[in-house]
Amino acid sequence: MHSRIINKSIFLLTLCFTAFAFNFFGQIDLMNASGENLRIAYGQKLNRELTGLNEDEMDNWTISLENAIVAEGQKMGISLYDFVWENPGNYILHINSSHKGESNCNHENHEFNFNVVVSEERIDFKIDEISFSKELVKENLETGLTMTIPIDFLSKNNKLVFDTKSLVVHFQGAGCEVKALSENTIIEQSSFELKYHVKGMVEKDSYIMIDFLDHNGNITTYYHLNKL
Repeated sequence: MHSRIINKSIFLLTLCFTAFAFNFFGQIDLMNASGENLRIAYGQKLNRELTGLNEDEMDNWTISLENAIVAEGQKMGISLYDFVWENPGNYILHINSSHKGESNCNHENHEFNFNVVVSEERIDFKIDEISFSKELVKENLETGLTMTIPIDFLSKNNKLVFDTKSLVVHFQGAGCEVKALSENTIIEQSSFELKYHVKGMVEKDSYIMIDFLDHNGNITTYYHLNKL
């Protein structure tokens, strides 16, 4: 009888400690997000993946440049994720958030500060116009082919020179070990076709997707709908 009481007490203490630890470390994770650096290009919007916060978790937010507020919003009002960052600069994004845990209980309010760098240069990958010199199948990838993707290079200061070495292409899929080597170096016009020599191994009848990472850290993804 005493053994059952002791075991039950140990179980309850363990459960309480686990709940405390989950709540405590969960709050630490939230606080660690404060002060992060975010980078986007002018004319773009922030997305939820960058801040890690949903709209319903935000009580209010402000965007400041050189100590002057340039935009602000609150819950059920203007969405942060609808705001277009039109002008380059180094901004401070401040968010007040009431976080709800998995138990839907209210925790103390949290404040988040993000340093948002808005770049004056932007690369737009025209995914719908991507093309390949051969059919994109396992056999052709193993022997090699050329991938072409048109881009628009936009610059707020009308700069027309860009080094493509800062762009990264990454293939993903089951057993995928495909590399893309750029055939271009310097872009000197606003519209351009990037060419890559593509070669590597993939699993038969698998699917792949291709991530294009620009110099601001933004990813544009091409999903190949046919099996290889």
